[in-house]
Amino acid sequence: STDGRVWSITGVQLELGSTATPFEHRTIHDDLLKCQRYFFKSADYGTSIGTAEMGNIIVGGRSSGKGEESWLLPVSMRTTGTVTVHDSAGTSAKFSYYSGGWQTGGGVSSASMQGEGMWSINCGTSHTFNVHVYIDAEL
Repeated sequence: STDGRVWSITGVQLELGSTATPFEHRTIHDDLLKCQRYFFKSADYGTSIGTAEMGNIIVGGRSSGKGEESWLLPVSMRTTGTVTVHDSAGTSAKFSYYSGGWQTGGGVSSASMQGEGMWSINCGTSHTFNVHVYIDAEL
């Protein structure tokens, strides 16, 4: 019987062809940076797109009422990605804002990439606002 048995393998490198290359030792950090060239999200690991929770990106209110902000990404993406944002209710293209308490449903004017290494958002509000962002630059 094999109930409760575990078989674990580590330190394996699969290759095409008949010639082996030296084993690659990469850190989790290096692998994460390589992955972030294709996909970036501000939400915590394991959080799905559209999950109803407070976003990790909070921007203080501006007296100008523009609600614009830009951020550098941890690594340049492989190409200009598609930016998706949502509010704390999980509604796409919306932001949460603080007006005597957190409110949802503010309309995002624009959210886009600025080249491969920066993204920006315009919410057109003077309130402190909050969003989750997902940027996809898949093949």
